[in-house]
Amino acid sequence: MIDRHYFEEVLPDQVRGFKVSASVQVSTDTGRSYEAFRLLAAHDEYVILEVYPEYGAEPMRLPGGVGGQSGQLPVIMDQVVLPYARIASVYLTARSDKPDSAKEVGFQVSSGAKKAK
Repeated sequence: MIDRHYFEEVLPDQVRGFKVSASVQVSTDTGRSYEAFRLLAAHDEYVILEVYPEYGAEPMRLPGGVGGQSGQLPVIMDQVVLPYARIASVYLTARSDKPDSAKEVGFQVSSGAKKAK
């Protein structure tokens, strides 16, 4: 079952198990897919994901990274809120591309992901 427990506990373990960058694609029952960058929050009924901008969309770039700090992403990612009941599948695949300075590759497992109460 794809639920809060899956996104908070199972998915991070799956991603770490790849030993290389892993891409996480979340598909809905409508056929729409999102390439997830990281989990922002998991609630009882829905998940909030930071996702790469849609294919062909020009990402918003910030000089010097987010907040003007170097070492952070130089783009602002999109966000999506997905009810668990609408998620049809989560597909993980290994990535061999090397990230360039404009885009980190793969799903980022954060130890500080906010757990909703």
